[in-house]
Amino acid sequence: MPQSAANHFLKILKSLHEITESNDEPQIKLQRSLQFIKELSQSDSAACFVLIDDKKMELFAASDYYRHKEHKISIRIGEGLVGETALTRRIINIADYRAHPKFLNKPELENDFHAFLSIPLIRWSRLLGVLVFQRFVTEEYTPDEVEIAETLAMSLSDILSSDEINNYKDSITEKRSQVKDDRIKGLSLSKGYGIGQAVIHRRRQ
Repeated sequence: MPQSAANHFLKILKSLHEITESNDEPQIKLQRSLQFIKELSQSDSAACFVLIDDKKMELFAASDYYRHKEHKISIRIGEGLVGETALTRRIINIADYRAHPKFLNKPELENDFHAFLSIPLIRWSRLLGVLVFQRFVTEEYTPDEVEIAETLAMSLSDILSSDEINNYKDSITEKRSQVKDDRIKGLSLSKGYGIGQAVIHRRRQ
């Protein structure tokens, strides 16, 4: 790695380290990290989808644009461009994502973006999620920009692998399970009653 690139990488790590070592709540730390990632990549939006089970990812953190939709959007592995990135573990870089055959038309994902760059978040060969960058312009990210995005994705993977974030993710999952278990389930004691006049039929002799 050239010295200039190495220095740039160290600056990124230092900035993200300062965010993660702050006294903020885990969700705030993730939001600040995504805002930093968005600005450094010169994107109009940055969003992080995290794997919550073997088949599904959830929008876990985002920069300002998607922030109000955190924990409200889920995507299955293989579904849309984000799901395709998770399935293949390959980068997708396109000028207009609406023209792609894997474009996912979901009302909650409606926006005016065109350029799309998605990078799988991987740590020790284990898929953690997908980092998504978007811009309003209709042009692909350049090779240099993709390289910066990969560096940011690698740094974000380290953050997602921390005990603090893993505990935070587990706490969210546990709360949802408790809400589900607390729902009252009805038990049928009888399939029904019949009210009316009974007529006895006797076999003819």
